[in-house]
Amino acid sequence: MSIVPVLDTDTPNVGRVKWNESIADLDARDALTAVGVPVGGATDQVLAKATAADGDTYWKFEAAVIAEAVAGGAGFQNVQGDVTLNLALGRNFLQRLIGNVGTLAFSNVPDGNAFSAGWLWVLEVDSLGPYVISVPPTVTWLNGGGWSDLDLTANARNFVWFFRVAGVTYARLLSNGETELEPLVVSFPTNGTAIYSTGSESIDIPAATKPRGNGTITYQRSVGNGTPAAITARTTFAVGDNLHVICASATTHTSVRVPRYAL
Repeated sequence: MSIVPVLDTDTPNVGRVKWNESIADLDARDALTAVGVPVGGATDQVLAKATAADGDTYWKFEAAVIAEAVAGGAGFQNVQGDVTLNLALGRNFLQRLIGNVGTLAFSNVPDGNAFSAGWLWVLEVDSLGPYVISVPPTVTWLNGGGWSDLDLTANARNFVWFFRVAGVTYARLLSNGETELEPLVVSFPTNGTAIYSTGSESIDIPAATKPRGNGTITYQRSVGNGTPAAITARTTFAVGDNLHVICASATTHTSVRVPRYAL
């Protein structure tokens, strides 16, 4: 006896196929495997009957979840000294900095125009930071940043994505755990001082840029109505503090852009 697959015309779902049920009792097919196919699938099974009904000839697929293993084992691995991200161990690196790093390097990275690879580096810092990375690898930063943008102070966490293509390693700092606020932009038609009343925030003075003009820009911080004091480093401000932005020696219209971060 031959069993011929025919197009299912009982439903509007084009392309589904079922067996000709007029040939034999479909229950006999379950007897061939003794138990048949369990409804909803079973452990390690991604193909299952859609229902428990006798003669159900439709099948469904269960999504399979594939997780990426963490290189070096579960959880964050303590690192210091010379550190190597070995791609032979995986593509996800969870590391906790417990001391200064001498040389940071990559190994077993696919090379050449016919290969590419991407890997994620999550670097957190223990409570005893800050630390330094003395000799980082040479990479091309996609967002115009650099190794100095990593936050290596106590309890910080950095997410860095690396990608190797055509023999070049690119990098992008996805996050260093901070929430960046709208930058402070001050425009000076002439020399003078602008006073910005702050919230609870960190203002990155060294990262300030001067998109326009030739004025000399300096910064001061005052607490409430107190006497302003000069600042040159990244500085924490509280609600009610003031940032004084001072423009001097300008002969053209000058503007400045100062990054700000929430606390």
